[in-house]
Order: sequence, then structure tokens, then C-alpha cells
Amino acid sequence: MRTFAFPILALVMLPGIGSAASFTPLGITPGGFYDTRSPLDISADGTTVVGAMYINNQQQAVRWTNGSSPQSMGFMLAGNSSRATAVSANGSVIVGTGNRAPGGETRGFRWTEATGMQGIGDIPEGGNYQYALGVSADGAVVTGYSSTTINGEAFRWTESDGPQPIGTLPYGGSRYSEGLAISADGSVIVGQSTGTVGTSSGRQAIRWTASSGMIPLTPLPEAAATVALAISADGSVIVGNSYVPGCFECGTLARNNAVSWTNEGPATLLGQVPGGDRGSSALAASADGSVIVGVSFEVEDPFRGGRAFIWTANNGMQKLFDVLVMQGATDVTGWTLLQADAVSADGRTITGQGLNPDGMAQPFVVTLNPVPIPAAVWLFGSALAAMGWLRRKNAA
Repeated sequence: MRTFAFPILALVMLPGIGSAASFTPLGITPGGFYDTRSPLDISADGTTVVGAMYINNQQQAVRWTNGSSPQSMGFMLAGNSSRATAVSANGSVIVGTGNRAPGGETRGFRWTEATGMQGIGDIPEGGNYQYALGVSADGAVVTGYSSTTINGEAFRWTESDGPQPIGTLPYGGSRYSEGLAISADGSVIVGQSTGTVGTSSGRQAIRWTASSGMIPLTPLPEAAATVALAISADGSVIVGNSYVPGCFECGTLARNNAVSWTNEGPATLLGQVPGGDRGSSALAASADGSVIVGVSFEVEDPFRGGRAFIWTANNGMQKLFDVLVMQGATDVTGWTLLQADAVSADGRTITGQGLNPDGMAQPFVVTLNPVPIPAAVWLFGSALAAMGWLRRKNAA
């Protein structure tokens, strides 16, 4: 007797169909408080979130593992302030910034469970401050920026070479650059630098590799400044924002615009969330760049006017809150999701910042459903599989 068990099972066993998305507020240390001005990052596997929290009136780098209570990572030397800014793919290496003594110099750090918080050293001609802002998937390469005799310069750190400056764009004024994010293999750094691109002079989004050096990314037309804030793991998609001045005569507002760059192409405008008209910024991308998250502003309030967004090519920019509700999440009731800071490699787990039902700032993690494939597509595929099985059976 012929049977079509395989095609039917293929349809019945679809992962995630019918399951609800999850929303998890991240804990706050008793007596402490969370500050929405401190960005978050999430490991590629979605298990570890890092950031900062005020505990005993001191800003402290913290991590949350699988939604656990926040774990303080301490300070460097005799310092009294620290914050974590980036985490490796599996959560084992964390980088950030802290001071080395009360009122002392600011330095970047690299943290592991075994070593604790270790300074990453100074670049040649380094000044009083240094920030570690991005880390490769294996934790072996770090980027950031440091003050120097030319004002400030992006660097690339490895254990063997220490932090090495990577230059700035050519510019007639004050030279400056920042490394803000790095690809999974540590070969591509993105950020911003002072420079001139076309008719635009000022802060420009940049991409750096050892072979190409630092090159500017093409801004939006009429943009006065651009910045690259994140990069996909494979290095193919860069995201950030492009600032376009307002035009009084044409009635347009000055604002940042969330953009992406693909394979060094021109900037692509990602838009605004429904109802948002005060600017937007793309803050992170999934491993292949197909999912982008960030913030879009509904009102001119830098701390409470933002709305977390998720962007895909098929759906454009959507409020993360709306997507959660559509996917059946219920615990999000009463929350305002202000900003989506980071996203896991598969694009499903997102961390960000919001206001809880009591109006207090609190970080969160959400896990979305897998992107569902319409049932008709699966039925068609099942029919094709059945026809192929019959052909092989009849030919035998």
C-alpha cells in the first residue's frame, strides 16, 4: 500500500507554528536602578545580555544569563564605575569601559570568567580616555576608540598586538574616528570618522579592513552626517543612521534616518514606524543582516519618545510591541518598548529597553516565533515530495 506519511509529517512538525512569542523583563538588583542611556548587547546565541546598572549609586557592568538576575562584573583596579558594551557569540567574553581609580582615567576592558576585568592597554600616544565597544565572535578581537594627540582614533585590539590605531579619513579640520562594531571574524570594523564625502563634510560612516584601510560609506542625499553603528556577523550588511538637516521652506524636520548599507552600496533608507515622524536609528542586525532592530521616535523626547522597531525586507519597519501582540505575547501589556538595542544571530531574540507598567526604566528580552511559511507553500511542497516519491516507487 502506498503511503504519504513523509509529506504529512513535514507539515505537522513545523517548528513554532501556533506558539506565542515570549517577553521577559530582565531583573534589577534590589536597591539599584536601570539607566536607559546605557545600551545593551546580546550574544549571538541569545543566552547572554550585557549592559550597566546603578547599584549603590555606582554604575556597574552587569550580565544576565538566560534571563537570570543581574550579575555585577565589578570594576578595574580601584575604580568605581564600569559598563559592559559588547559580548562574544557564546557570552564568554565581554568588553566595556570603566575607570581605573575614582576620578581617574577611563580605559577599555576585556572580561572572562577566569580572568575577571582586565584593561586592554593603551594605544601609542594614547590620552586620558579609551572605550572598548565591539568584540569578535570568539572574543579575540576588540574595537573601540581612544583619545590621542590628534583628538581621537579608532583601534583594533588583539592579545598579541594590543590596541593598534587604524587611522581616520582625510580631513582638513580636527581628525577623529571611532570603531563602534566589528564583524564576527574580526576583519571588518565600522564606525565613524571626520571626513568629506561628496558635498558632505563632518562625521562620516566608515568601514575598515586591513586591505582597504578606512573608507567612507555613501550617505543619503543631503545628509550632513552619518554613522555606522553595527554590522552583520558575515560583514555584508552595515546599519546606522544618516542625519539630514531640516528645510524650513519645504516644511521638513531635521532628523536622523535609519539606514543600511549592503556590500558597500549606497545608503538605503529604512523608514519610520507607523506614527513616527521624529527620526530613527538602526542599532543592530542579525547574522545575515535580514533582521534589523533599533529605535524610531514618535515625539521629541530622547529618553521616552522612542519606540523599539524590527525591520525585515518583507514587512518593513514595525513596532516591536505590535509584532509581539500579533504573535500572542501577553506579558507585554502595560509596557512601553523604547528601544531595541541588539538581536541574536538568527534574528529571533532581541534585547532592549522599556518602561514597565509602573513607569520605571527596565531592560527586557523577547523571543519571536520563527518566520512562518504559509500553509499553502507547505502543501505545495508536500505534494511535490509525494509526486517525487511516487515516481521513484514506480520506477523501482
